[in-house]
Amino acid sequence: MDITEITPIQQIDKVLDFFKGDRGHVSFDHVITRLDIDGVTFNGDILRRIIEKLIRDNYVYIAVPQGANFEKYAVTFEGYIFIGYERQQTLQNEEVFRISQMEIDAKKYRDKLFWATLIAGIAAFLLLLWQVFLWINPTYSSFPYTIFGIVRK
Repeated sequence: MDITEITPIQQIDKVLDFFKGDRGHVSFDHVITRLDIDGVTFNGDILRRIIEKLIRDNYVYIAVPQGANFEKYAVTFEGYIFIGYERQQTLQNEEVFRISQMEIDAKKYRDKLFWATLIAGIAAFLLLLWQVFLWINPTYSSFPYTIFGIVRK
């Protein structure tokens, strides 16, 4: 399999998985030969960039600094327990989706609450107007009772 067939995130995860599986001090040449055995052919420049990224992210460290081509690398504890860049990206996407869904649900709830409050306010205002009308015109005070057939004494 050629390296161009997998995404850069998968490339980084493949190299990190290699370091997790080896857990010893590994030279750059050893990484290239072992990754070739796993079915992916890495270009030396791409592999060096991936290792540099893993070092910057504190998932791999330089165990034995002996020069640019002879350094030995090892996985850190953070690198060993890290779930992988692809899985991390999936979890972040799911979290963004959940947050946006919660915002949509909160907006729907606010809209429903607004309309319920508005309707209750209009009903209360109409009831107040009716009571003012009855106070001004007491002859109509038995009007609601006659509609429902209730006789008021």
